Amino acid sequence: MNRRTFSAAIGGGGAARSVGQSWTFEGCTFEGLASGAAGRTVIGDAAGAFNALAIVGCWFGDASAGGTWIDVYGNGMHASGNYNGLRVAA
Repeated sequence: MNRRTFSAAIGGGGAARSVGQSWTFEGCTFEGLASGAAGRTVIGDAAGAFNALAIVGCWFGDASAGGTWIDVYGNGMHASGNYNGLRVAA
């Protein structure tokens, strides 16, 4: 995926879930849930592990409550140059 915007507030359930092998997210934008929590956008589990996953230069933001952005089960993950932020009320 290159330069995409994922809004969990609209679709929910994560942008990628248990997709298998060799995925790259580059320059993507991940928005929080309607509840304000982080959107748990990249998800893997024993039934569908990620193998060879790269998340590079992505933006994770507009979350005002706790939560998990990335929950990975698998091998060979690379993450670099990402922004992970919470929106803080004044």
